[in-house]
Amino acid sequence: MQDKEDIIEILDAHLLANLYLDEKKLGEKLHLEPKKLKNFFLSLNEKLGFIREGKNIILAQELIRNNIDEIHERFWEWYSNQLPSFSQLAWQEGVETTKKFTNIKVFPSQVPKKGIIQTFSTRIIILGEENVGKHSFLYALTGQQANQPAPGVFFAKISRQVENFIADVEAIVLFVQPDSSLWLYAKAAFGIILMYDLSRSDETLNEARSWLEIMLRKYSYKFCPPILILGNKVDRLSKDKILEENKKLEKFRKELEEKHGTIVLSKMVSLVTGKNVLEALNKFIEVIHEWYIIIKEEFSEHALE
Repeated sequence: MQDKEDIIEILDAHLLANLYLDEKKLGEKLHLEPKKLKNFFLSLNEKLGFIREGKNIILAQELIRNNIDEIHERFWEWYSNQLPSFSQLAWQEGVETTKKFTNIKVFPSQVPKKGIIQTFSTRIIILGEENVGKHSFLYALTGQQANQPAPGVFFAKISRQVENFIADVEAIVLFVQPDSSLWLYAKAAFGIILMYDLSRSDETLNEARSWLEIMLRKYSYKFCPPILILGNKVDRLSKDKILEENKKLEKFRKELEEKHGTIVLSKMVSLVTGKNVLEALNKFIEVIHEWYIIIKEEFSEHALE
C-alpha cells in the first residue's frame, strides 16, 4: 500500500525525467491501467505541460514544474477514485479467506493449567497487504472468524500459556487508509506483526514496510514496540527458494532492527500445515512481556525524578 507522498514521488520521477509519457511503465509502478492513465493526462490542459503529439504525450517539463502543485492535486483526486476503498478491499479479503478456512490448521486458545496465576494482557496489531494471510492467522489461533467492529478493522481474542504466565492477547488486523481515524486502535499496541506472502515476496514485503511506517506515524510513543515479521505460505516453496527467501527475510529483519531500535523477530510459517505458527507467536509474546517490564520500569524511574 502506498500513501500520497509515495505516489507523488513516483509521479514526479517519471514526469521530470522523460520527454514523453510512458503510460505502460508508469502504470506498472502505480498499479493502474495504462489506457486510463493516458486518458487522464490527455484530459489536462496543455498549459499544464502535457502536449498531444499524434498518439504520444510530450512532457513539457518547464510547464510541469511551474504547475506542479496543481498537477499533484488533480492527479491525486483522480488516482484516489481509481482504486477500491480500503474497507471494500478488507471485506473482499475477509470473504475470500473465509472460503479457505477449511485448509487452515487450527491451534485454539488454551485453557490455563493449574498453578498458572499470572496474566499478561497485551494488544498486537497485524499489518500487511490483502491476501497475505492476516485473517487466516487469527483463525488458526482461535478457530473462529474475526469480529469486525469497524470497516477495515478485524478483532480476535487469543489466550495462550507462555512460560509461567497466561497471555491474553487482543489481536487486531488494520487495513485502513493512512489518514483514517481508525488508527486509534494501534496507538497503545505492545507489538506489531508484519505479514507478507513468500510466493510474491518482492511486492508484499515492500508493502509491509509501508504499513509499518504509517503505523509508527500514528503511534502514541516515541519508541517502536517489538516487531514480528511473518513470511506466510512457506509450504509453497522449494528448498532452494526457501534458502533464497530466508536471506531476504533476514536482511529485512536487520534493516528494521537497526532503523527503529527495537527487537525484531522473523519466521517463515505455513497456516495450512501449521509450521512455525505457535513457535513464532509464543516467542513474540515472551519478547513483548520482557519489553513491557523494561519500559514500565523506565517510565517509573522518570516519574520519580
